[in-house]
Amino acid sequence: MNDLARLPDLLMPAAENVPARRSLLREALGARSPLLASIVYEGGSRAFVVGALVALAVDRTALDALLDVAKDRPDVDAAAVEALRSALHAWAESGAPRDVLEAPAPMPTSPIFLSYSRANRESARALYAELGSVGFTLWRDVHDIPPGDPNWWGTICDAIDGCSRMILCLSVDSLRSTVVSDEWNRAQRQGKQIIPVVVDEVFRHPAVLSGDLIVPKWLTTVNIPDLRPDAPERSTAFANLTAALRKPYTQRKISITTKAEQLPHNFVPRPREFEPLVTALTVEDHIGTVALTAALRGAGGYGKTTLAKALCRDWRISGAYPDGIYWTTLGEKLLTMSAEVREAELVDRLLDLVVTMTGVRPGVQKLDAAGVGGIKWKHGTGSAFPQQVQSGCDLCVWQSVNPIGSDHQGCALRP
Repeated sequence: MNDLARLPDLLMPAAENVPARRSLLREALGARSPLLASIVYEGGSRAFVVGALVALAVDRTALDALLDVAKDRPDVDAAAVEALRSALHAWAESGAPRDVLEAPAPMPTSPIFLSYSRANRESARALYAELGSVGFTLWRDVHDIPPGDPNWWGTICDAIDGCSRMILCLSVDSLRSTVVSDEWNRAQRQGKQIIPVVVDEVFRHPAVLSGDLIVPKWLTTVNIPDLRPDAPERSTAFANLTAALRKPYTQRKISITTKAEQLPHNFVPRPREFEPLVTALTVEDHIGTVALTAALRGAGGYGKTTLAKALCRDWRISGAYPDGIYWTTLGEKLLTMSAEVREAELVDRLLDLVVTMTGVRPGVQKLDAAGVGGIKWKHGTGSAFPQQVQSGCDLCVWQSVNPIGSDHQGCALRP
């Protein structure tokens, strides 16, 4: 609710001196209101406004009357005052803490990116105006992309890169939009804060309830303000949103490597193979699960690596693993090497992965070293990829060869 710290400043032009203050309150409350006796009229204008709001918080009608009268005074921004009315009600209902009105209200130094589906244009427009009225600067494509811009996606990427945070208008249509998913994927990979807000009946939609439309896992673990016009306690949800937007946030980079993002220009989707992999890696029930694994089998040149890259880029996968997707190459020619050379190669590649995950490269030469860089691993060979990874293991690397000679390799990380 820190946006309410602006309200005393907005009302100060109506309370420049003691006569103006007495006139303001008498007109709002009536000359015989017992509340008048509880207000201190002397002192600075801001201190007077804060004291008056705290005193009137016991009576919502009195608060509304004060705002209505003050809005008609010269030099008072009536629209900005009105925009804070609902937040003021929520503040009064929460016990009217004085420090909320006295706290400074720092504004983000860079714009906030508003991500939404075009099907939710009206909701986005309303939110853009509502947040703008309380002092926030937002970036929205309709306002900030020149008409006919041939590089519209590049303009969006530049805007995401330059924004401090992203507000995601969560809806059925935004879940289906590849543009929206690309927007929050980019923001997530840069470690931007993404604040989703509900703008339709997304969590009750039949497609979501049936599992036909997947809500990314990271969206199921955060508190999401419900900003639908008819939502219960909508004003409180909006006040909480503005408070979150004013809190300091340290951007953290997510480790998703460039190699895993790249796809050939002639990539052809293979949904029959692709969708079961997505399902296997986004399973919701983690009870008793030590790790999720997936392995691709096939002769060389059949597109296993390309399919793995496509998985890393898919928004359902990146949404299920918000802390990052790490790419490492373990297979290729390892099986043709002697055991000693193979182990040395595996150590080198695994340590590259450890560096990516921890930022430290341990001085290790053997695979049986335990707890390297805070990561424990298990290495082995056999006829099949292991169905389970031991609970004390963070990383499992497995190699096998089936009778017809196709390679079968996999890497599993603990969730």
